[in-house]
Amino acid sequence: MPFDAPFDYAAADPKPAPGTIVRVPLGKHLRVAVLWDDDEKPAAGKKPVADKRLKPVDSVLDAPPMSGKMRLFIAWVAHYTLSPLGAVLRMALPAQVVDAAAPTQTVCVLAGDPPAKLTNARRKVLDAAQRLGPSTVASLAKAADVSDGVVRGLVKSKTLITREISRDKPYDQPDPDRQGPDLREEQQIAATQLRAAVLKLPLRPFC
Repeated sequence: MPFDAPFDYAAADPKPAPGTIVRVPLGKHLRVAVLWDDDEKPAAGKKPVADKRLKPVDSVLDAPPMSGKMRLFIAWVAHYTLSPLGAVLRMALPAQVVDAAAPTQTVCVLAGDPPAKLTNARRKVLDAAQRLGPSTVASLAKAADVSDGVVRGLVKSKTLITREISRDKPYDQPDPDRQGPDLREEQQIAATQLRAAVLKLPLRPFC
């Protein structure tokens, strides 16, 4: 997350060592975090939080701890590039750790036959589910202009089933045939020069 300083959490004994990768509650979701040494924390001037107000660490992830040198390097990069510490940390975490802990949401998808008693409200929900694909209860209810209860009733009757999917949408597949924007004359000249410089060997600085 793009925060400039670490957050404080309570940890059960034996307390995890600095660099341990954990999962912690943040708002309504669980997020991946790394334990930071006190002397590694940026001077944010924040007041200490009372122990009774600290949220507990949810779990310790099965991943190698991050070394002290790596944590210091992350802090240096954040300072040098004027970037939030959390944003730089995110780029340094192993992909499998981040993917496994990605926030999810519950969506409804069409599965079974329509219920025997197909009211107009239910029909509108099924039409919306067919049109929108996997959607949350709230999204389907809004699209069909019905209450959440109508959607939940279809889930209860097995016409809709629920699934957990990642909140982060997957990247689009690269399209090598996609046309770029139309360039002005000056931009086209610069682009031509850049392409020629890339293809020309040996490589050299370009200015």
